[in-house]
Amino acid sequence: MIIVSKSIIKLGFTMNKFFRALIAGWGAKKMGLGCFGTIVVFIIIYYLLGYL
Repeated sequence: MIIVSKSIIKLGFTMNKFFRALIAGWGAKKMGLGCFGTIVVFIIIYYLLGYL
């Protein structure tokens, strides 16, 4: 039972990171700042979404 609970919690945390990365990628793409700029914007948005 404990193992199942930990896996469910871990799955929820992983999905949260997945959606955070998805939103950050979409936002970086919309900014359209070129290759390097997109990477920088992605990192900034990903970092900021971690605090929301």
